[in-house]
Amino acid sequence: MWLEQIARLIGHDAQLTYATMLSGALTAFGMYQRRLTFSAGFLLRLGSSFLMTSMGLSLLFFAFPELILGRGVVLFAMLFSFFGIMATRILWQLR
Repeated sequence: MWLEQIARLIGHDAQLTYATMLSGALTAFGMYQRRLTFSAGFLLRLGSSFLMTSMGLSLLFFAFPELILGRGVVLFAMLFSFFGIMATRILWQLR
């Protein structure tokens, strides 16, 4: 009963769920540090945080099969997020 309510809540807020999982993964890998320079370590942390996010979303969709969010939607969201983070970091370094 309560799992259905949680699934219904998550289903209506898929964007919030993705953003929360990605923000949590970015925080866990230390991506919100001001002194983090653009290097191989940065790319490794960024890739690891996206891997952690995709694993978390996979577990979430496995636990709640009634949630239908296509693979293409998740792929595009991750691509836009990745390139948005990269562009923001590059512009921040140029400043």
